[in-house]
Amino acid sequence: MDENFQNLKSLFDVKRYSEVVKTFERLQIEERSLEDEFFYAWSLFYLRRMESSLNVALRLLSKNEIKASELLAHIVAYGFNNDIYLIYLCKNYKDNAIICDVLAVRAMKKNHCFLFEMAVNLIPNFVKKKDEDSVKFLYHVAKLLVIKGNCSDALYAIDILNGIKRSFRNDSYYKGSVSYYLSLAYEKIGDVEKAQKEIKKARSLLKISVVSDKRRKCKTRLGEVSRWGKKISRVKAY
Repeated sequence: MDENFQNLKSLFDVKRYSEVVKTFERLQIEERSLEDEFFYAWSLFYLRRMESSLNVALRLLSKNEIKASELLAHIVAYGFNNDIYLIYLCKNYKDNAIICDVLAVRAMKKNHCFLFEMAVNLIPNFVKKKDEDSVKFLYHVAKLLVIKGNCSDALYAIDILNGIKRSFRNDSYYKGSVSYYLSLAYEKIGDVEKAQKEIKKARSLLKISVVSDKRRKCKTRLGEVSRWGKKISRVKAY
């Protein structure tokens, strides 16, 4: 494996994006591999240097169209709020879970019926797949169905969430989050008993995640679960 690739990858893996950029820009053109260029482009994206990241991604389209399009989906959605180009990418790469996942997350943040419907219509492309990216898309679109959908959507989300439960294995954050959204979905369809059962699971799993994983999102999700747990515990199950 190329030494420059190893150096950039090790820096990228620990989120030292500024160092990735500096290291890449010191390399001679002939020393830069395609993988190096992608580490560079993604680092620019995470540093919010969107114009620079966009320019590199567009240049990389001719070298690796799929990987460059995955990056472009993130840039246009999070950097430029360009839903039109994101929709274009999803239509052209409707079997690419990474690109479609950006759409599902984007639909959560906007009151846009078309984004919601498009994300939901993409579910059949991934529902039988077990790879990490497909499972992540299904998790986000199930969350979308629960938060933004109706009772029928909640039932659909329950099927999806129960289907992907085992995929997270020992990841207590995601397993706890699945139980949290199952609780919300069960409450939406009127099954309070199951909602209360799932929120207890969610609380236990997320307490583990807070201890084992220091990321802020673990504490944030545990707070959400605790507040919902208090609310649903006061509802009488019939």
